[in-house]
Amino acid sequence: MEKNKRRFLFSVFIQDLIAVPLAKFLIQLKFNANLVTLVGLFLAILSGVAYICHAYILGSILLFGALVMDSTDGRVARGTNSFSSFGAKLDAITDKVRSFFVAFCFLWSLEISLIHILIFFGM
Repeated sequence: MEKNKRRFLFSVFIQDLIAVPLAKFLIQLKFNANLVTLVGLFLAILSGVAYICHAYILGSILLFGALVMDSTDGRVARGTNSFSSFGAKLDAITDKVRSFFVAFCFLWSLEISLIHILIFFGM
């Protein structure tokens, strides 16, 4: 199935409103797509820390920023014609780290015991 047909409605109607113009801007500045990916990872880490500090609204805003950067990095790579296998692996790894870390921090902030969190992720 074509990638665009598999995308979630949230990605198409919300994230893309920011990601498309942001990608065009970053392409004009000749940004490296891998840097965009790492900025997204940094925002995700800040989101997890915000959740641990019980700043749920801030954590959610930072997570949204991380998701926007994830939508932006591929566009920047295509726009600058800077595809690489390293970039693809970096993107895949940061996607998984972001998902695990933010979910872990959110559950931890709810004062769920570590063993229960690990069981949850083990399932």
